[in-house]
Amino acid sequence: MSEQELQRLLDALPPLLAAAGVIMLFAAALLRHRRLARARRAGKPDADRLAHDAAALAEQLDKFANQVEARVDDRLERLQRLLDEADARIAELRRLTGSSPAPRAAEKPGAAPAGSMSLSPVEQVLNLHDQGLARLDIARRLGMEIAQVDLTLNLYRAAASRR
Repeated sequence: MSEQELQRLLDALPPLLAAAGVIMLFAAALLRHRRLARARRAGKPDADRLAHDAAALAEQLDKFANQVEARVDDRLERLQRLLDEADARIAELRRLTGSSPAPRAAEKPGAAPAGSMSLSPVEQVLNLHDQGLARLDIARRLGMEIAQVDLTLNLYRAAASRR
């Protein structure tokens, strides 16, 4: 799977989850409406029925949230495995071609701030992004591919939105 396909997968995930949530809420509201209509015909008190429906809806939403969370976790794990495979393939290609990796930030004159070498690449990307640097500038400064910067930022956003 190429990085573009991975990016499209990550980009499509939030709208799909939102659409699924809207559909679930619409279905729950429709069921609630039907139950209330049946309860009125059966002569049951509306307050008791509403409380029951609210509890059932909360339970359904909780189950749905757990399912969505599990699917997102599975996809993130799959994405990490694909990234690891891609890194291994890149390393193998470099070994076979005899080329060396792109120079890191520490090797570029004036690239990274003095204290940043103790930071992980992810932390460096996030720090530079927080400072307002564009993705291309971050990639150049850290000696990374822009796709790596994009993926790091997208994964961080996805993880932050799950909290």
